[in-house]
Amino acid sequence: MLALRRAELTDLGIHCPSREELRLCGLAANLGPSRGHHFRPWLLQEPRLRRSLAAIASPLPTLLLAEEQLLGFVPDLLDARPYRELEVRLTRLRRVVDKAEATLFLAVRNPATLLPSAFAHKLCRGNWRGAFEPIARRALAQPLSWTRLAERIRAAMPGCPLRVWTFEDFLGDPDLVMEALIGHRMSPWALPSAPEETRSPSAETMAAMMAIPFWVPRYLRRRKRRILRESDTGKGRFSPFTAEERAALGEAYEADLRELDRVMPGARVRAG
Repeated sequence: MLALRRAELTDLGIHCPSREELRLCGLAANLGPSRGHHFRPWLLQEPRLRRSLAAIASPLPTLLLAEEQLLGFVPDLLDARPYRELEVRLTRLRRVVDKAEATLFLAVRNPATLLPSAFAHKLCRGNWRGAFEPIARRALAQPLSWTRLAERIRAAMPGCPLRVWTFEDFLGDPDLVMEALIGHRMSPWALPSAPEETRSPSAETMAAMMAIPFWVPRYLRRRKRRILRESDTGKGRFSPFTAEERAALGEAYEADLRELDRVMPGARVRAG
């Protein structure tokens, strides 16, 4: 959505790299700890990270990055400890930005809608193993706490301002959130439709995707799931939580937001 306003952002002195620029520079990958046989000590990793930032540098005074480039990826959100690499990633970021002025933003959302959406997104990409049930059981037994996540972010980036906005407030008043993100009131605009690639397939298509054996090579799984998605009839919305479970998660989410307001007064971007 920010990409649609790049010309206006440029006039305001704000550089917002495109998704393709971010993919090519490898920022998200170089922020995280290396794994397996690709292990690289920080002494070798740091120059890579600095080159990634240099690749998206601009003469404009402000650089605006999406948070998924910094915190982690969709599987990290679905993990038992959300974004378990957060501390490593933000500590590295703090070292390379050095004394540059920075503000962090965290978008939060009701887990009752966020977790099914994140699961569907990962499943469609063909590299997710397992069903949604374990994720649902864990979420109901120990609801996701955005307050704890915000505290971890602040601890990893001490002294760096943190603003929190909710997905629900964004849908109600996108201009308010946009103004908080960029520090300027932008020209009036209509909230665009969500890209098709971010929409969850129907329940029947999700079931067909999950039925593909995991021993099928990844490139074939992705091809099969792409075909299923393209032929999706849209019948039967993917809604793995019951009405009672959605209500329970919603109550826990509201209680967590109240806790966030108590622990970090003024951090939240509020609509209305």
